[in-house]
Amino acid sequence: MSYNSNSYSSFRTLSFSWLSGGERGSHSPFPKPIAGAVISTSTGKVLGKGRSSYEQDAVQAAFKDAKISATPLSEWCVNWPPNEGFRKDISDSTLYVTMEPSSRRQGQALPPITQLIQMSGIQRVVIGSPDPIPEFASEGAAALHSAGLDVIMGIEGEETAGLIEEYAELANVSVKIQRKTSKFASIIIFLIFV
Repeated sequence: MSYNSNSYSSFRTLSFSWLSGGERGSHSPFPKPIAGAVISTSTGKVLGKGRSSYEQDAVQAAFKDAKISATPLSEWCVNWPPNEGFRKDISDSTLYVTMEPSSRRQGQALPPITQLIQMSGIQRVVIGSPDPIPEFASEGAAALHSAGLDVIMGIEGEETAGLIEEYAELANVSVKIQRKTSKFASIIIFLIFV
C-alpha cells in the first residue's frame, strides 16, 4: 500500500471524526478524547467505521459497525460472522485510527484496546497521533508491533493532534496535578514517620 493510500484513508478517518461532532456538545465522548477508526481493505472498501463516545472506544465502534462482536470480559471475546470472504477481508485490511489505541486496562471492565486489535486478525494499523500523555505515548503502538502487527504512526499527525488538542491539555494538567499530589502525600508520610 502506498503512502498516498495511507494518507487518503487517514483523511477519511479524520473527516469522519470531525463530522460526527466536535470535542464538546451532545456527541462528545468527554472525558475520553474524540477519536475515529476505519477498517479498510487494500482495495479501499470500508468494512467498518467508528467514533469514540462516552460508552465505547472508536475501535470498538468500528468493529461493531463491521458486524464483529467483541465482548469485554477479563479478556476480549471476539465472535466472527460466518462469512469466509469477510474473514479474508479482515485479515487483509488495515485499521486507521486518529489516536494511538490504549495498551492499558480501563478499570476492571475493559481490557486493553490493543488486545482487541491483536485478536481481530487485522495485520496493519495506521495511527495518526501518539497518546498525548507523554508517559503513555507509543505504548499502544509498541504493544501492537510486539504482537507482530505492521504499525505506522504519524500519518496526518498535525491534523489528528488538532482533533485531540483540548483533551491533551486537560489530560496533561491532570497528570501534573496527580504527580504533585503524590509528591505532597509522600512528604507528609515521611514527616509523620520521622
